[in-house]
Amino acid sequence: MSRVRGYENRCSICGREMKIRASDARDIPIAVRLQPPRICSDCVEDLYDKKEDIFDDFMDEYDEEYQRKIQASLNSGPQPQTEKSKEGETTQADPPKIKSYKELSSMLKQVVIGQDDQVEQLCLAIIKKERSTSEKTRSNIIIVGDSGSGKSLMVRELAKILGKPVTLEDSTNYTEEGYVGDSVRDMLTHLINVAGGNVERAQRGIVIVDEGDKKGGLQDHNRDVSGQKVLESMLVMLDGEKVTIPRRGGMGDIVFDTSNLTFIFVGAFPGLEKIREKRLRNSTSIGFGLSEQKPEEKITSYIPEDFIKFGISAEFINRFTSAIIEMKTLTVEDFVHILKYAKYSPLKQEEKDLQREGITFVYSDDVIQEIAEKAYSYKSGARALSLVVNFCFEKMWKEILENEPGTFATCMLLKGVTQDKSKYVID
Repeated sequence: MSRVRGYENRCSICGREMKIRASDARDIPIAVRLQPPRICSDCVEDLYDKKEDIFDDFMDEYDEEYQRKIQASLNSGPQPQTEKSKEGETTQADPPKIKSYKELSSMLKQVVIGQDDQVEQLCLAIIKKERSTSEKTRSNIIIVGDSGSGKSLMVRELAKILGKPVTLEDSTNYTEEGYVGDSVRDMLTHLINVAGGNVERAQRGIVIVDEGDKKGGLQDHNRDVSGQKVLESMLVMLDGEKVTIPRRGGMGDIVFDTSNLTFIFVGAFPGLEKIREKRLRNSTSIGFGLSEQKPEEKITSYIPEDFIKFGISAEFINRFTSAIIEMKTLTVEDFVHILKYAKYSPLKQEEKDLQREGITFVYSDDVIQEIAEKAYSYKSGARALSLVVNFCFEKMWKEILENEPGTFATCMLLKGVTQDKSKYVID
């Protein structure tokens, strides 16, 4: 009989053996992991489809202590992380202290290069929400930027610094409630999972809705189940209302309070810049045309009207009042700075890996400039840096790993390595 972590995988209702691989144990519902009862998913669905009271009657047949364990696990999930007090008692760990705006933005700028103004905007919006005493203060943010500009990285690192759970959701996976595809309530379920089952902690987390621009467009609203209808389904969460999340098998519901959630709507929004330019041309003052303005004086901020003309509903976009952040297009100079100084620089990572092999990596500014220019030519943002760096080190690593540890002491990339991966010296 197959087992998962010491439990017999036989359903207590139908008696059938549940063939579950040990590698899939983390995906087994709590009601299946605890025993008794052992219930297969087919029986859970069958009981729920008939009537919930049948399931309750079945549960009553078992020892009260096991019922208490199951219900406690379902209601609260894994307990919050604890720590020992001086007296030896176990207490709930203190939440991370809220960083000051200055400290938070400084830490984030070490990771997100070339986006100083954008980092400051995001930190300001988050800190204002954290310190607000008003229950009506919302923290819904839009981030517009090309692929590889650092949108998701900026938010993820912010959540990490603040100790908040964060989930990155691809909006293209979602459809209107009742249709094939994920429901928007699944976003909250994913956040609970990231928070280790701790609903209270999840309620203060961050939801990133990526590829948000793909939900726009003037579509047929009578049949639109994956576009504007999805955005409309999110309105309750954006308003900070309580959302009921049904548990699988009908074993009660989770009431999720979204009032402290931060929603960040992310996308490239191709064509949005032209909409803005047209608006600015039409709104020039008499005697002071747009063409007469200096570049630094031109209004660069997007406004809700631009997104509405793009195809996002006014109902949806007007709920994003905290900030509209436009990411800057990164330059070759930004790429050079990322390679040299960024916390997650692919070049610095290679240097650390080589140090573990006992090899000192030596590089020149000319080679770094060449790598940056090559990555920039791909027009895919900072992600291209990893691709180019991996190419440059590929043949060198092959030679290192084909020899015994300690064979080499130093290595150096030579000019032209982005075209010919054999352009290196190692000894």
